[in-house]
Amino acid sequence: MKLQEHIRKILKEMVNESKDWGDSKQKLEKTFKFKDFNESIEFVNKVAKIAEQQNHHPDIDIKYNKVKISITDHEKGGVSEKCHKFVKSIDDMGNEELTEYARTLKNARQQGVELRFPKSAIKANPSRFRPYNR
Repeated sequence: MKLQEHIRKILKEMVNESKDWGDSKQKLEKTFKFKDFNESIEFVNKVAKIAEQQNHHPDIDIKYNKVKISITDHEKGGVSEKCHKFVKSIDDMGNEELTEYARTLKNARQQGVELRFPKSAIKANPSRFRPYNR
């Protein structure tokens, strides 16, 4: 396989991984919705830690319970591999939280404690309550 074909394949895979992120004006963007302002700020603080670790900093717009993240590579003049790595880290952050919910529920059941989440919470955010791979 030629080097250019290999690079195109890798970039295509990265774009597929960033599928929920809109690509407009040479940046990746996504708006996250939370229960309230405090949850929004908690999320922003987690994103800030990722940005510092990767030395790749997004634009963040906070409007009460909505947080819009926009990322571009100013050095390259558009979306780069660093941008895709950044958004993957944010998406993985959500998966870690899901896993923690599932572990808490599993541990409680093993100890004979019945934990139940309100149906209204599950309906409001079903992705946070999906099972993890055991």
